[in-house]
Amino acid sequence: MFQLTNLTKLLLIVLSGVIFYSCKPTYKAINKVNKTIEYDSKEDYCNKIKDKYNLDTSNLVFIDSVQKNTFMNYIVTEKVSYIYGIVVNDKDKIDNNFIQENKSCYSRVTNLIKNNPELIGEKLIPTKILNFNYTNSKNEPIKLEGNKIIVFVFSTKLGTSIINDIKKITDEFKTNESFKSYNYYLISID
Repeated sequence: MFQLTNLTKLLLIVLSGVIFYSCKPTYKAINKVNKTIEYDSKEDYCNKIKDKYNLDTSNLVFIDSVQKNTFMNYIVTEKVSYIYGIVVNDKDKIDNNFIQENKSCYSRVTNLIKNNPELIGEKLIPTKILNFNYTNSKNEPIKLEGNKIIVFVFSTKLGTSIINDIKKITDEFKTNESFKSYNYYLISID
């Protein structure tokens, strides 16, 4: 029978420890988590997001600076990852069990829309996300509009993996007929 020497056991334990403790920092480094983009204005920010991530920034909005802390507390209370959810009729959001199981899974949102684009029979719960004041890149007030809106919380600190997930969903608006009756907004918290 194969027996491990004490030295081999020690090496396996050390190697396991290194792998276990180094995965998270490695993931953060590869995906550029907690990296900040320096910018001079909101327009400059949008241009850098567009260039760096190839992301359409026409629906990128900014939370009013006076309300930012209240907004952050709200999304923490709502246990938001990066997909806030699908908002309908200006005061309710979809409370789909499949989405609620994993709020950070973009395929759950896209599958719901592909399979039920009109959201017929979906349970609704109240939302306050549209009650906040938003501005566009020119500091002009903007209202998040639409009968069905997918809302994302966006930050460069989320890392490239999550930003790529957001891009995959927003690309569906260009290619998938089921998404034609939806709007989407990226609410920047940078």
